[in-house]
Amino acid sequence: MNGRRPFVRLYKALYDECRADLAALDLKHQRALAAPHAELDRCRADLEQLRNAVRARIAAEAEVERLRAIKNASTAERDPTMRLQ
Repeated sequence: MNGRRPFVRLYKALYDECRADLAALDLKHQRALAAPHAELDRCRADLEQLRNAVRARIAAEAEVERLRAIKNASTAERDPTMRLQ
């Protein structure tokens, strides 16, 4: 068994070195992706604001049309010969 110990130590040393390299690469990739992820989050927030603005504009246009219809109906001359409904 003493003949296998150096291989076990070597294997463990290489394994630990590989794990450290992978951890360093993972950290590097996470840092590289942090900026695009932050920009994507900002774009999503901007898109949500734009959607809300468009929805508000559509609702306002519908309200204006409703008010115009009321105004037109109230200012229209009524024909006295027509029956009321």
